[in-house]
Amino acid sequence: MALCSTSQAKGVPVQTQSGQDVGRVSGFILDTERGCIVQIEVRPAGWVRGLVNDTLLIHWSDVLSWT
Repeated sequence: MALCSTSQAKGVPVQTQSGQDVGRVSGFILDTERGCIVQIEVRPAGWVRGLVNDTLLIHWSDVLSWT
């Protein structure tokens, strides 16, 4: 099992499957009953910022890798 604190995870780049930058991790949505991350909050960057001004929510099942 790999462990990561929220302070380590904030600011991690988020990319599409094709490698395009979407933004950076700004927070998490937790399921407190199951004790797990449900969604990642992403602060948009680059071309995405022009389309979306608010925080993006990406479902955990859509995450391909975590580095």
